[in-house]
Amino acid sequence: MADWERTGLLIEHGWLHAVKLAGGRERSPVPTARSWAAGTPAPVAAGEEAVTPPAVPSPDASPPPWREALREARRTLKIEAGCALALPTRDLLIKVLKLPPTDASSLGGMARLQMEKVAPCAGEELSVGYEILAQEEAGVRV
Repeated sequence: MADWERTGLLIEHGWLHAVKLAGGRERSPVPTARSWAAGTPAPVAAGEEAVTPPAVPSPDASPPPWREALREARRTLKIEAGCALALPTRDLLIKVLKLPPTDASSLGGMARLQMEKVAPCAGEELSVGYEILAQEEAGVRV
């Protein structure tokens, strides 16, 4: 049994890619990597090179939806304690915010409110996450 595990998932060009590392004090980390078709590939932007995804296990099978691909990754890699999910930066809006001094429980709402002002979408289409970069007298940078 592994003493530690790290799992990362990447959603890109209509595929879900997963890498899992498991290791212990007595042995080197053991990597596991898999890919699942997860929908229609995103169009390739002008100037970018098309990415050829790995072969689908069954050529007759239609690609499973995102939900099914994520479930299959969880089952196959035995993801129970969580993992890191990565999205291509072209699909993200990243902004450093300076917020006024506040308690930690209010930061999420404040960050969301500020991101709604600059994001091209709102409501359930917008997902906001934050990380405290610096705690200063004048406020908090997230």
